[in-house]
Amino acid sequence: MFRKVFLSLLATQFAMKNIGFLLSLTILILSSCGPKVYNSGFDAPGPKQMNVPPRPDARPGECFKLAEIPREFRTETQTFYEFTGDTIPQAGVVKTEVELSPRLEDWIKKPYDNCQSADPNDCLVWCQVVEEAEQVVFYEVRDTTAIKAFKKTNLEVKRLIKDKSKEWVQVICENNINRTLIKTMSDSLRARNYFVVYDCEKSPKCLMESLKRYQMDRMLPVGSINLVTLDSLGVAY
Repeated sequence: MFRKVFLSLLATQFAMKNIGFLLSLTILILSSCGPKVYNSGFDAPGPKQMNVPPRPDARPGECFKLAEIPREFRTETQTFYEFTGDTIPQAGVVKTEVELSPRLEDWIKKPYDNCQSADPNDCLVWCQVVEEAEQVVFYEVRDTTAIKAFKKTNLEVKRLIKDKSKEWVQVICENNINRTLIKTMSDSLRARNYFVVYDCEKSPKCLMESLKRYQMDRMLPVGSINLVTLDSLGVAY
């Protein structure tokens, strides 16, 4: 009987210590990440909402990789007649709010501070990163025949046409990535001014960062040496 009670108390103390540890760990992660955080071992709402198509069947010699397709935007110029008078409100003048750029939400993996695990992957959490919409508010003249106190204002408005997504793309298999391919791809990126340092092709990290910038600028599949990107660069494979 005493043994059962002792073991029960020991188990309770162990559970309380673990709860305290998990609570401390959660507070630590939240403080280093932001208002919304998910353990990297689970799907965060953002990544989970990206509908991933089924992986295509690869034929011998073909390789595929899941790639991110960047967001697609369109910028347009909108013209308004901004009221410059002193008396507001009045007939023919309305308060106008224009969204110059949309609100964007992303989920990225970030390491949290003071992680005790030897495995770096255990120290990653999904963090929500929000870029708030940019807006401008002014008084607009709707009847320019009756009201003369106005000026013509042109605003550049950025519209989100298509949100980012995931799709399988055909890539160059690792055993086919050779010096000739790297040199040709590097020469094409250099000709387009995507190398920020000299001999960038000698650094795999620098080369892939340059390639990623090129892919994002042209809304190509990001993060791999894929056939779509090579075709855009004019690189034979």
